[in-house]
Amino acid sequence: MRQVHLAAAARALTIALLLGAAAGPAAAQRAGARAMPADSAAAWREDLRVLAAELPRRHPLIFEGLTPTRLTRATFDSAVRDLDRRIPALRRHEIVVGFQRIVALIGDGHTSINASFDPALGYHYYPLRLEALADGIFVVAADSAHGALVGRQVRRIGSMTAEDALRRVGSVQSHENEQFLRAHGTLYLMVPEVLHALGITDAVDRAEVVVAGASRDSVVALTPAGALRPAGHGPSARPVDESGWVTMRPSAVPAPLYLSRPEPRWVEYLPATRTLYVAYQSSMPSTAGEAIPAFITRVFALADSLRPERLILDVRNNIGGESFFNRQLVLGIVRRPALDRRGALYAVIGRGTYSAAQNLVNELERYTNVTFVGEPTGSPPAFFGDHEQLVLPRSGITVNISSLWWAAPLNPRDRRPFVAPRYFAEPGSADVRAGRDPVLESIDLWSKRPTLTAELTSALASADTAQLRSRLAGYRARPENRYADVEPEVNALGYALLRSAPRDAIRVFEVNASTFPGSANAHDSLAEAYERAGRRDDAIRTYRRALALDPRMGSSRDGLVRLGAEPGRAPAHGS
Repeated sequence: MRQVHLAAAARALTIALLLGAAAGPAAAQRAGARAMPADSAAAWREDLRVLAAELPRRHPLIFEGLTPTRLTRATFDSAVRDLDRRIPALRRHEIVVGFQRIVALIGDGHTSINASFDPALGYHYYPLRLEALADGIFVVAADSAHGALVGRQVRRIGSMTAEDALRRVGSVQSHENEQFLRAHGTLYLMVPEVLHALGITDAVDRAEVVVAGASRDSVVALTPAGALRPAGHGPSARPVDESGWVTMRPSAVPAPLYLSRPEPRWVEYLPATRTLYVAYQSSMPSTAGEAIPAFITRVFALADSLRPERLILDVRNNIGGESFFNRQLVLGIVRRPALDRRGALYAVIGRGTYSAAQNLVNELERYTNVTFVGEPTGSPPAFFGDHEQLVLPRSGITVNISSLWWAAPLNPRDRRPFVAPRYFAEPGSADVRAGRDPVLESIDLWSKRPTLTAELTSALASADTAQLRSRLAGYRARPENRYADVEPEVNALGYALLRSAPRDAIRVFEVNASTFPGSANAHDSLAEAYERAGRRDDAIRTYRRALALDPRMGSSRDGLVRLGAEPGRAPAHGS
């Protein structure tokens, strides 16, 4: 126990030395005190000392390289020291943004200073709502004075292109992957204080935005419309008062199914396709509407009664809540084999899929035969969560700090940046205007197309390797297959042919290795096929290539031993 106290004392002393001032022990205990002069450098430095001490103390494994940024202690200390040095010369909003940037360095979406929840930041908004769509960043809603801008693409904001500005606000918006930034970072593109502090605009009370027009671009000057307000946790909660605003989808155009109802959770039977559609847009038990356990029970009672041919679970806008209920939902699926099979079970995922909803996706991926459709998730499979709050003593700003590490089921080493859809679809501006959902509209099309294995098997009949290569390239080029992991599928076809049609197997493996030249596994499989065919030199060369790509490839090392060859050095090019 005494060692823990000594370590804490050492950390506090280090931070005090870094900031050039002693931090009194009472500073961290005056939570909620807000009697701070607006521009008091001493008060801001006190808050910075508390942040610098408490963030590493409270966040688990902050410097252990688990988050995508791989934050080091040196980088963190340097950022704290730099802001402390500059505080006397900064305006209030620039200091607040500086605090946000330090917190965002961690690369943990749950550890944040969040403008959507904390009015203490003192942020305002310009009267446009932007959204990152497949074909650019668009104005999807605006107040009546700017209604003519709705539906137009944003070319520039201040001194930057819209996309560059979005990347810049990524230094303020805590996030773990680009999907989350595209989902939530667009809010900051319309926050005057953030735009100015990040150097995107020259003034804190005015922004010039360039929007596309039918014949020429237009420059529009924006002024702040009001203060951000605390938002709820639901999928449609926004920190902006949008009453009376004009939206991109005309009121006469029906909303797509997933946006057609305001409830956080609802279910609908679609008789034309015999589909049970489940909108699970919030995992928060406190949100309005039916309690989650009762809702899940009702979903499966309907499934047992209606006997649908397809179940679609839509979590594209579910930003989380409580993971406890995931078990009931997953068990309800696996207990119904008629639904738990390829072609019958789909989950719509997207950039808004986060936190407890990400845990649900992880469990579906692990325990069911689900097919994911839509966009990649807004969270990695393994992430920090369950944030607790630290209120800085002088400003009253709230810092959310993660307290738990959530590892993907049975695979704590899973470091994927997201869970990807098997079939990809992202709404574009034309979809929004027309009220279309490219995901649900395409599931029938995707399910009826030949599998990659079927297409390649058909190409093998021509005995033309170029045809095989062309079929694989064409399959990969289809937009819906952007994230499809086709290498294992091609590899599996090769092994299926290895005994009955070894020449065809070699052709399949060769095409796979040339298509994925950086894959040690593809080269290892090709080398095994060469070895079985008695092509010793080709096998040795290819085993060596696999080992050069991945020295841990034990099967390649074993292959070289069988062939009486040393690992040696693989050629720099080719397979």
